[in-house]
Amino acid sequence: MAKTSWDQLDPSELARQQDRKLRRQIRFQLYPYSPFYRRVIEELQIQADGFMGVDDLQKLPLVDRHALSSNPEDFVLHPSRPLIQRWASGSQLTSIFFNKILKGIDYAESDLSNEYAAVHVLETTGTTGEPLPIKLSRRDVAVLATEGMRMLEVAGVRTGDVLLNLLEPSSAGGFWPVWLGAVALGAEQTAPGFLEPEQAAALAKKTHASVVVAIAEDALLLLEAAGESGLPALRQLVLGPGPLGPTLRKRLAESAGPQVRIVGTYGFAEGRTLWAECLQGSGSPDAGYHLSGDLQIVEIISPRERRKVKPGEAGEVVFTGLDHRGTALARYRPGDVAMGGLVPGRCRYCGRLVDRIIGPIRRSGNLIELQLGGEDLMAVDVETLADALAHPALQAWQVEVRKSEGDPRGPDELYVLFDPKGKKNPGQVAAELDRVFRTEIGFSPTQFVLSDRAKGGVVDLRPIPVEAGSVLVSAGWHEDSPRVRLWRTPNPEELGEAPN
Repeated sequence: MAKTSWDQLDPSELARQQDRKLRRQIRFQLYPYSPFYRRVIEELQIQADGFMGVDDLQKLPLVDRHALSSNPEDFVLHPSRPLIQRWASGSQLTSIFFNKILKGIDYAESDLSNEYAAVHVLETTGTTGEPLPIKLSRRDVAVLATEGMRMLEVAGVRTGDVLLNLLEPSSAGGFWPVWLGAVALGAEQTAPGFLEPEQAAALAKKTHASVVVAIAEDALLLLEAAGESGLPALRQLVLGPGPLGPTLRKRLAESAGPQVRIVGTYGFAEGRTLWAECLQGSGSPDAGYHLSGDLQIVEIISPRERRKVKPGEAGEVVFTGLDHRGTALARYRPGDVAMGGLVPGRCRYCGRLVDRIIGPIRRSGNLIELQLGGEDLMAVDVETLADALAHPALQAWQVEVRKSEGDPRGPDELYVLFDPKGKKNPGQVAAELDRVFRTEIGFSPTQFVLSDRAKGGVVDLRPIPVEAGSVLVSAGWHEDSPRVRLWRTPNPEELGEAPN
């Protein structure tokens, strides 16, 4: 399969392509053949032929996993002969007509079957534990191969590489984009499915694998099982989609050695692809996951206001496929938050002219938006808050967000309730926590709160009750916790320390 200039398209040309493809996808695919989108468009009294491009995409509602799982068949394209005759584009009708005349009715029917009939089903359970089927036609499989090939090229995989694909053949882990992409790229591939670490290490040595594709935790076990001799032919790890914090990446780098590059990926089964970091920028916070803008549109929206955010601003990922049959989705929310947002323009590492999703990727249920004093909203990840409060000096902690003076339109206030361990000085603990917040999260809490069980320190004598409904994060706290008092961060003089 020939390499195209998909990654060097001029932004104005890409915008024209996206407008044209989105217009055709909605007018000639989603509206006539998707029960869900036909119903939505008619209920909203929107004209399908009124969709002129990306700017009109927001006319459609956001769709989440709950809506998709409640009736997956509603999102599958179901063309019939009467619907095709009524709604197909002129070019499609012309193609069908000439196929019948020149090649026969059987060929024309087969051609339509290739485009729409499901031949493969991806199943993902997500966080619900219930299988969610995503159907692909032969045409979809070909598109998936193209996207997989692009992902591997971005990750630095070459035609002459020997690739060991250790992802699970079950769909959600990204196996199929990698498998089909390697076939399209022409790289030698071994895909054995699940193996014990010792077996995987032996196979990597036997095949002289130059590239290993695996979930991060499995890759670490593989490297450890390889022993002191390591994997001499290995030059690159491509990690399947999943959490990849700095600690895990560092452990992988230490185990693999300096000669091995580590590339992360991001994707979800509903989107039917993976996106990779570029090899040159792998591990850099601003490298991001490189998109194929001619095949999909990715929006980043505010979880609270459901509006598009500025480039580089944290927000929730929203996906629209531009060339899907089978299960076809527009404005789908996979439930992920890109903490670095979406950045357009040329990648400063690899030079590709593509949009990039900047991580880390978090679950949207763990993201809160705060307006602390100023007018700009700040996205804060609950897991990041929890990491910041995983401090050895704390016995228990709790985070609470309120509106200033109870005004729903006022700024937010964030309180950290804490209980120091043993005889720790609460003032010094508060000062240390404040430093951690400023360094790792980028702001100071409104106030620190000391429980009545802690003694000493500087206390503001305005007691407030702990309101269970406003608790966002907690550790070691109980519903019967005593009343608390607001704690303000002490000045250095109050701690007996010299000011900086």
